[in-house]
Amino acid sequence: MTQNLPYIHRWTSAYKKYSPLLSSLNKSWLLDSGSLTRRLIKQSTQDFRVRVVSEGVARMFQHEKDVLKSPVGCAWIREVELIVDGQVWVFARSVVPLSTLNGQDLQLRYLGNKPLGHLLFSSPRYKRSQFQIGKIALENTQSIWGRRSIFSCNGQQKNLLVSETFMPVVFSD
Repeated sequence: MTQNLPYIHRWTSAYKKYSPLLSSLNKSWLLDSGSLTRRLIKQSTQDFRVRVVSEGVARMFQHEKDVLKSPVGCAWIREVELIVDGQVWVFARSVVPLSTLNGQDLQLRYLGNKPLGHLLFSSPRYKRSQFQIGKIALENTQSIWGRRSIFSCNGQQKNLLVSETFMPVVFSD
């Protein structure tokens, strides 16, 4: 999995474009504004965990830089796999501009194997934007779907971008 990470590079706010392609199950995952971490824990029968794939200062993709309106090309980037009962369900990528990493938000740099969702949804400081939706078409006519949103801190110019790409197992009945 880690050699071929599922990066989505085209995103749209107009998810209605995709609406005819999405089942109600797809929509329930892609448009749920609650904590994905909590939902995955509820889905788990035995085990939920976070496996860090990479973490550190790195270059943002251009579309990330654009959506964050960042004049700088580097950020603190954390890529993780969210694992339910031994199987990867979600690949998540968090992009935190270095200007955000101060004060209380410095803790974003030291999460380790802790879910980012616990931090974002346990504090009223963070507000989530509307979702953008994207997909990757696979060879076997399946698609991998993802969503992303910006979390802002108390209306300050301190933002972070969270992208979540759902593996096909999430949408299987």
